[in-house]
Parts: sequence; C-alpha cells; structure tokens
Amino acid sequence: MQPIRTYIKQVQSECTNSTRILIKLKDKMSQLRSMMGHIKRQIGSDIPNNMEYNPQKEGKELVKPKAFWSGKVLRNPKIPTPKVYL
Repeated sequence: MQPIRTYIKQVQSECTNSTRILIKLKDKMSQLRSMMGHIKRQIGSDIPNNMEYNPQKEGKELVKPKAFWSGKVLRNPKIPTPKVYL
C-alpha cells in the first residue's frame, strides 16, 4: 500500500510542477504578444505576407523593388553600376 501512496504523491508533485511551468509559459507568451504589438506599432504596419518573386525573362532586366515595408515608394530607384576590375 505504501508504494502506491508514494507513487500518487510523486504524480501529484509532477502535476503541480507542470501547472507552474504552464503558468510561466502563459505569462511569457503574453509578454511576447505585447512586445510584438509594440514592435508593430513602431514599424507602423505588419510585415508583408504577400511577397512577389522577382521574375527574369529573356532579354529583360529584373523587376526593380519600389515599395518598402514602411510604405515608402521610390519613383525612379537608382541602381548602382557594378565596378569592373580588369
């Protein structure tokens, strides 16, 4: 009978510890959610989730990026010319 009681106490202790860990995890998740909201407000928008690939067709140059996450749009973006070393 004693080993069963010992086992039950051990299981109860593990359940109590698991409950404490879950409460701490819940608090950490809440803090993370708050931090992400703060970052979102600082940035001013969500990180875009509708990314488009940069297609390359024969004889044509790549599409130039014109819009940023901040919403700023470049009308005529300047592309730096690569230096050629001979």
